[in-house]
Amino acid sequence: DGVSLKFGNMCNGFPFSFGGVNFANSECAYIAGAYARNTPDCIQIQKMIASERNGQLCKRKYRLLPEFTRFIRDDFYEYNVQYMLLVVWKKATMNQSFGELLRRIPIDAHVVENTTLHKGVSSSYWGAKNKELMAAREVVENGIDKSGNYRFKYQSDEAKMIAGNAINDIGNFVGKNVMGKIIKLCSLSLIYNAVPPIDLDLLRRKELYICGRPLVELDYGLHRCA
Repeated sequence: DGVSLKFGNMCNGFPFSFGGVNFANSECAYIAGAYARNTPDCIQIQKMIASERNGQLCKRKYRLLPEFTRFIRDDFYEYNVQYMLLVVWKKATMNQSFGELLRRIPIDAHVVENTTLHKGVSSSYWGAKNKELMAAREVVENGIDKSGNYRFKYQSDEAKMIAGNAINDIGNFVGKNVMGKIIKLCSLSLIYNAVPPIDLDLLRRKELYICGRPLVELDYGLHRCA
């Protein structure tokens, strides 16, 4: 059945350029898509989003605070999944380290955005939950904490991560796991020197802008990788 993997959409370390604008992570680039109008307010908000380094804090700020959310496009959820697929693909083709990480995913692996500990209303849409698995991992991780075998916290954290991630055959993930599917599509596209099935016609019809520039006029990065 392969293995379960987790990719954090909000983690830094893989910056990339999207729409001619630099983003620290794909979560910030995705949130900028909610404000993809060519208006002074949306342009200013997108510039602010691009300056954010923390995807989680960016989400809390620009997806929750009314002073910003009143400018979100009404049709965002008509194109948001295809937009996210485009964002992740662009990241995979622009950031060599991230692209190589996706290439190394085994073809038979199941990629899961593990959102068991997330409480957001969309956590079971973008990811999937498996409480039994997380409970089993917690037991192993607690055992490492109590062992006293590690002098430094970073050492115990790494040991817990390795031991926890080694447990994958307990319980079942429940959720749509849209983010996991997007990662898998991009991974297979890189492996087979292809492009993911992004609905570019939809994105063009929506007339999306990034900091005042039409996204349709920019390089989508939809090229086959050598």
